Amino acid sequence: MRIAVTGATGFVGSHLAEHLTAAGHEVTVLARSPERLAWIRHLPVRVVYGDLDRADALREFTTGQEVVVHAAGLILAASRDEFIRVNVDGSVRLLEAAMASSPVLRRFVYISSQAAMGPSPAGASLEEDAPRRPISAYGESKSLAEQELARFADRVPITFIRPPWVYGPRDRHTLSYFRLAAWGLRIETGPRNRYSIVHAADLAQGIRLAAESTLPGARAYFLTDGDGRTIEQLVRIMADTTGRRTVRVPVPVAVAAVFVAVNELAGAIAHRPPFLGWRKLDEMRNPCWVVSDRRARKELGYRPAITTEQGMAETAAWYRAEGWL
Repeated sequence: MRIAVTGATGFVGSHLAEHLTAAGHEVTVLARSPERLAWIRHLPVRVVYGDLDRADALREFTTGQEVVVHAAGLILAASRDEFIRVNVDGSVRLLEAAMASSPVLRRFVYISSQAAMGPSPAGASLEEDAPRRPISAYGESKSLAEQELARFADRVPITFIRPPWVYGPRDRHTLSYFRLAAWGLRIETGPRNRYSIVHAADLAQGIRLAAESTLPGARAYFLTDGDGRTIEQLVRIMADTTGRRTVRVPVPVAVAAVFVAVNELAGAIAHRPPFLGWRKLDEMRNPCWVVSDRRARKELGYRPAITTEQGMAETAAWYRAEGWL
């Protein structure tokens, strides 16, 4: 199939582009500049230069495409309005361009987030049809984008993929945990908090299956590597990959709030979104971020191939090889 992918120069998108080309699909990617192609330069993809604000680039990008996978979006932003402008308005603009430019369009796949639904009830796995309870501006923007895109599902099937915590080679978020472990530290805030997690390669597999699906209407899926783990278990697995003895350092949420406040102030002074902000603190205050992938297994045939232990070891090896760790 001819599949157009936004966000292919980023962490998740580059894994997806690799997976789609390996599966034999003709892939077109949208990129801002040649300098951003480092992780996919070796792939047999067609590149269209532009962004979601350029109507001419979107027309060229989507013309003749059978599936559009929208993996681009803001994770950090300076304001709610910026999240809405990019994650909601930009997504709708892309879908409208695809519908106008490609009469053979058969599916639009939107890479949303577990954050669109919010935390799961303590002791239970969140299902796709649960009430929406986003607790951050980012989560709200993803939820609103889903609702806006779903309005078009009577004209083209829309699939929403809601990843939980994603990790793997090229991931800079999880890198901080590995670096602390390399220094001999296991920092744990809310050690009993539970998270679902998925390797980027397994996520890419699930997105491909969604793109190839023939199911109608608007559908949503969670993709995971299995049962959720506590942050204590996850940090210990990461620490084990470094081969170093580590010391557990519990950090109460109240103490973390001080670091968040400082980070927010530094971000405001530098006119950039903070890496560790109130959104992350709100996540720490909610003890359960576990989702069920039963629907994806049943409807898409999704089966994760990488265990957490295998994936963390592979990720640590990649960090070391690239000089990140």
